[in-house]
Amino acid sequence: MFNMKIDESWYIKPKDKNFPTSVSAGGAVVRKKKERLFIAFIRDKKFGDFMLPKGRIGRSKKND
Repeated sequence: MFNMKIDESWYIKPKDKNFPTSVSAGGAVVRKKKERLFIAFIRDKKFGDFMLPKGRIGRSKKND
């Protein structure tokens, strides 16, 4: 089973001014089957990690 603790360190922006940033959008795909929840993840080829799928906001779209 996948176990990860999300603590306050997830919400702290790095102080390095050169730290790369980007604006992304995404959502979670969840299916309930009986009493269990199934969440769709993707696997990052570069790092081998599992993550939620997301996409970058295109140049023609507004960041609302």
